Amino acid sequence: MLSDAQQYALDRCLAGKNLFITGGAGVGKSHLTSLIVRTLRDRGLRVRVTASTGAAASLINGQTLHSLLGLGLADKPVDVLVSLAMKRRKLLHVWRSLDVLLIDEVSMLDPDFFTKVDLVVSEMRGSRDPFGGLQVILVGDFFQLPPVRPRSAAIKFAFETDTWARLVDECVELTHIFRQEDTSVFADILRKVRKAELELDDIQTLFHRVNADPDHVEGVIPTQLYSRRKDVHDLNTKHLSALDALSSNTYTHTLATTLPEGVQGAPAVAALAKFAADTLKNMQPTATLELREGAQVMMLINQPESRLVNGSRGVVVRFEEGDPVVRFKHTTTTIGRHAWTYERDGVGCVAVTQIPLQLAWASTVHKSQGATLDCAEISLDSSVFEYGQAYVALSRVRS
Repeated sequence: MLSDAQQYALDRCLAGKNLFITGGAGVGKSHLTSLIVRTLRDRGLRVRVTASTGAAASLINGQTLHSLLGLGLADKPVDVLVSLAMKRRKLLHVWRSLDVLLIDEVSMLDPDFFTKVDLVVSEMRGSRDPFGGLQVILVGDFFQLPPVRPRSAAIKFAFETDTWARLVDECVELTHIFRQEDTSVFADILRKVRKAELELDDIQTLFHRVNADPDHVEGVIPTQLYSRRKDVHDLNTKHLSALDALSSNTYTHTLATTLPEGVQGAPAVAALAKFAADTLKNMQPTATLELREGAQVMMLINQPESRLVNGSRGVVVRFEEGDPVVRFKHTTTTIGRHAWTYERDGVGCVAVTQIPLQLAWASTVHKSQGATLDCAEISLDSSVFEYGQAYVALSRVRS
């Protein structure tokens, strides 16, 4: 069931419009994005799904925009990039045969790179229209995490560029919150946090949660959210080491690659190997996962039949036939291996198989994006170093 705004956005995309779809955390941007891509492909259109970062691309089974552009870091002048692109027949074919480009987490896309992509793609497609006449669908929230830019940069965001003004036909903002009860006090506070419009009553409500005892399943402690990766690594390592090493299992991912039918040769094998390496670098699961009885873990996939979602929190209670048995809020279940499959037109298929869990005594705010946490303890101290981090952290929980 779609909200009115979600349905409107879907209809406009199907009408061929260049759309910017935005909205706060938990309003269903990811669900809508998947539906749009699936519907457009069902209509026979060639759609490429990209994101501004590798982690974001992994969540949507896509690739980074840098990777699709195929020109490395694209740190050379535009005329040099155009010259390089025009010499690559395979790259030209990819962009000239494309119908729709979707860019997720556009808020974290460097504005200079956004402009370069527009200019280079227009040259490759032989059109002066924005992005060479491609239909472009942008998804993201500029109130969340921004791109990494010098504080002195004159332009911080993609929407400040001339390219954006020429490209985007319409902006659709999703406002109905699904993660939290839409009419709750907490949902209202999150809307105000997002835009820095908190009032005294709101601040007092949040302060009442300082050192509060959250409601959680016995034995499942709240995930601690930190801004910096080092804090997370140190805490997870410390807690895991304190558990009985005799009750441990270590899981290593497996990797399978498949070339497209009829494609062979050293260049094709090399391209597939690079795709596999990029996938392993940015995937959600870790290459090696050590679990022990008592380990705090977080689910990395949705499993509706068990009432589990990406972000569900649990504790390992035992191992059966080598697989971890995890107690979650609503169920205790065995978690077997899961296969993440990634495909890239003309390059091939990469399948990564691993236990879909990660250690969850702590997580970074950045890595928690897209997850719904059952319970969390959030460090909002001087380590918070970027706009939007506090909002992203607070909006991970339902209440």
